[in-house]
Amino acid sequence: MSALADNISFTFKTSFRSARQGTEELSPPSGFSFTPEGNLVVSDDFKHRIQIFSPDGELIRCFGSQGNRPGEFHYPKGTAVDGAGNIYVADSWNHRIQKFDAQGTPLLAFGTCGENPGELNEPYDIHVEPSGRILVVERYNHRIQFFAPDGKSLGYLGSRGMVLEERLAAMFDTPARILPPPLFEFPTSIARDSRGNYFISDSSNHRILKFDGGWKRLLSIGERGSEPGKFQYCMWVAVGPNDLVYAADLNNDRIQVFSSEGHFVASIGESRGGESLKSPSLVAVGPDGALYTGLTFDTTVSIFIPPSEPQKDLARQRAQGDPDDYFYQDWCARLACLAGDFSSAVKSWAAAVARLHPAKEDSDPGFAAGLLVRLSRCTAQMKSGPEQEALLLKGLEMIDGHLIQARQNLMDAQAVWDKAVPEVTQFVIEQQNRILSDQDDPRVFNKDLFQAEDRERELFRECRRLAFVYRQRADDFADFFSNALRSGLTEPALAALLRLLARRTNELCQLMIGYLEAKEKNEEAMVRLFGEMQDDGKKWATFLPKLHFSRRILGLLIHLQFELHTHIRNFQEVAVHDPQNPLLEEILRDLFIEPPGAHMGTKILMGLQEDWLAHKWIDIHHKNIVDLWAHEWNPPAPAVATGLTADFFSAVPYDFERMELDDLAQGVLLPCLPLKDTPEGLVAANRIFPWTLAENGSDLARRLGEIIASEAQYDEKEDELFAHLKELSLQEQNFHIQLRQVNVTDKKTPITLQNSIFIVGFQISLLRRMILALELNETLNLSRLVIGTALLVESPEGKDSEPSRMHLQKMRDFRDGIANKVTDLFAARKSASFREGELNLERESLNLRNEVGDIQRAEKNREDLFECQFEISRLEIVLDRFSRIRNLLNQILSFVDAGPPSLNFKGSIQKGGALTGQFLQPVGMAFAPSGDLLVTDMEHHRVFRFSGSGDYKGYFGIWGDHPGGFKNPVDVGVDRKGFIYVAEALNPRIQKFSPQGEYLLTMGARENPEFRPGILFSLSIDPGGHIWTADPVHN
Repeated sequence: MSALADNISFTFKTSFRSARQGTEELSPPSGFSFTPEGNLVVSDDFKHRIQIFSPDGELIRCFGSQGNRPGEFHYPKGTAVDGAGNIYVADSWNHRIQKFDAQGTPLLAFGTCGENPGELNEPYDIHVEPSGRILVVERYNHRIQFFAPDGKSLGYLGSRGMVLEERLAAMFDTPARILPPPLFEFPTSIARDSRGNYFISDSSNHRILKFDGGWKRLLSIGERGSEPGKFQYCMWVAVGPNDLVYAADLNNDRIQVFSSEGHFVASIGESRGGESLKSPSLVAVGPDGALYTGLTFDTTVSIFIPPSEPQKDLARQRAQGDPDDYFYQDWCARLACLAGDFSSAVKSWAAAVARLHPAKEDSDPGFAAGLLVRLSRCTAQMKSGPEQEALLLKGLEMIDGHLIQARQNLMDAQAVWDKAVPEVTQFVIEQQNRILSDQDDPRVFNKDLFQAEDRERELFRECRRLAFVYRQRADDFADFFSNALRSGLTEPALAALLRLLARRTNELCQLMIGYLEAKEKNEEAMVRLFGEMQDDGKKWATFLPKLHFSRRILGLLIHLQFELHTHIRNFQEVAVHDPQNPLLEEILRDLFIEPPGAHMGTKILMGLQEDWLAHKWIDIHHKNIVDLWAHEWNPPAPAVATGLTADFFSAVPYDFERMELDDLAQGVLLPCLPLKDTPEGLVAANRIFPWTLAENGSDLARRLGEIIASEAQYDEKEDELFAHLKELSLQEQNFHIQLRQVNVTDKKTPITLQNSIFIVGFQISLLRRMILALELNETLNLSRLVIGTALLVESPEGKDSEPSRMHLQKMRDFRDGIANKVTDLFAARKSASFREGELNLERESLNLRNEVGDIQRAEKNREDLFECQFEISRLEIVLDRFSRIRNLLNQILSFVDAGPPSLNFKGSIQKGGALTGQFLQPVGMAFAPSGDLLVTDMEHHRVFRFSGSGDYKGYFGIWGDHPGGFKNPVDVGVDRKGFIYVAEALNPRIQKFSPQGEYLLTMGARENPEFRPGILFSLSIDPGGHIWTADPVHN
């Protein structure tokens, strides 16, 4: 009997251990492994024992019985055998691992029930590495735990989570410490291929996850479904000698076969005589390459003979059998690329690209985009010639089409959702009014409301799904662009890349501005309605849909901002790759420096004022680009500002509303661009201010002094707004608490509380906007102060004059006062952060104890934590404000003092490739002997590698306390031989890696407690190769 998939067959060989073939009572097998002699080790699940069979199916021995003493089992599952023939058993319901010699004599047991390091919760499978390290798959702890040969825990990897949670975490940049990746939902088995990659069956997420030897995630195979390549509970995974991957697809009654890169190859659904493989739960590949399978409700072990040819031959057969299917061309290409045969890989990918459909017609756009990215990575390694360059440009056009289509799909779905929400809101309000007026009959089913709410939920979920896809395509586009850039493109090809990137960036900014303008008009109407609601409660039915509309726009803008972020990073990559590229200079000037392009960033910043995080990152992006442009090129002289009088330098009041875009853009650009003297006047940002503005030095100095004095009014207003914001935020939190405490039979109170939450939330968003709008006016004030000071001091009439000298002293006093405030704010921020940590620890302790007497303490902890977190939020805004003021004052004082800067800006480097969309959080840096720069990214728990010129080269490390994992890496060092050492803050240890980033050993984690370090912040390597680190905890 054969299971056929085109020209690839899996032949049934034999079966044994059938309950029908003997008198011995058996149970279904629950674990397979093989001894060095080729014997099969079987876990006899319900009989609580281990059986060993010869390759012919003859029982050699068995050991074990039900119990919890050494050598006894309670539902044994996966097994493993080490090089010495010792047998390891996952004793699942005893929550331990037992080790036996080849005869079944107990040697070691470790683990007890729990979730702490060294504890286990239903261990389901085991893998023993050649080094003796033991990897345990914990089904109910949803993780992989690592153990030394003596059974001591080395840490663990992963946490519980579904695919949806994983996607939401990626979309909203959820920190790893909150949702530690990778996410598993009842993982059940582990396998390893010939390249050292690991495969984990993530059963309830209906997929297989593939990791490299350092546990960097490489691939996810499958999703829920019954089509080929999909799963209904993938219970077990195994890898054959040719690295084909076998998966037991439980509820689809089949064994599925995949390439090592995730391509579906075949499925096996029948055994002897056409009998169905009903609920397969086990697969294993023997030393001879035979495939062993086990079923959930049958004691039989079936053996199949799979194809023994290398994967490259199988892939070629499939590609030749179906030449129009780009799926198998991609399989050929990926295998060739892994083998280092880049030329053959590109040929196969060229054949695949020729068969790809346009984005609108592609039934699997995710696979097509991934194929294009893989092509670009290959060409980056081999450096492209004319043929490869033409292929890259075609690929660029296609992946750009996928990005545009994904964005349009999301916006179309958002528009449909926008139309549906007012209807459901109206039904909800009508229902609430009936409840509040005691006219609701609970026996009457509100079909209209039910259907409207159900439809609205469907639209919400669809928008969420499309948002994830859109962000994937934005990341794919950035990855393709980054790889193409490193492929050695000719000047015309690079120009084509740049022009496309410029079009997409401009198009995206215009889209964002359009949404923000619609939101602004909507909120102007909301403010009017908010005032009218005091006298007319019916206005609520008009107000609430508008509130939801604004919130949906902000949600959409988060995703559009992600794409903008990737485009800006790609511009920065071009600058590193090709400094002083004239086309790049022209594009950046048009998009970000000169009007009308300079207005786009300003409009976006103004529209995002209530979203402080988004506003902050857009501001950083904008300034980074302007810094880059100012450093790399000598910009031409801008136009002379006309129509200005001395009134231009009058103080701007904090409630000033007649702001001009040119003035706002001037304030944004000023900190990034150098001030310059010219015969015509002072060059500041994108304008020239004539010296004639400083003809009356005394009057100008007076006006500038009034600007300095007006800063006190900004301070007072900011304090007032924050006090009001705190009051409303506390009120909002209390409403949420009351809502959670309402009796389930009370139908009225939740309505009143939820509506109050909506109203207070709207007021909070207005206050947040007012706080940042205050900073806009202050920016106008400060930019005029800087320009006026430069004109006063540098003008022919003002040099060494009395007004000039007196004003400079005021400026220095002002700067010193601001600098002192910054120092105090930093100290306060640090203190508040430590306090937050203490309160979080107290909260965790109270939650664990869950004692009645702790209720008051828990309430006090909640109040204190709110106060602390609000204060941290306030301090961050205020610290950012005063730091900006200090920097501007330093800029002007350095200019007028005419001293050369002690340091010159040379440029910046960023991540590239598939991680372009993530922000780098650098903390520690070190140079390797090769000239590469290593950077610890504390937020993403990785070490990134850049070339000496700033080209991104890759990373190693992921979140975790397992060997090779990181929790907040803070510093990195490199010794003379190139070995890498990394210190972590949350894991008090130092890990050693090879020059290529492969884990070697750990220092500090397993010493006696008195010798273990506390929190680490730094490390240093002396000439003798000794590692030094400061241990402030132990002084």
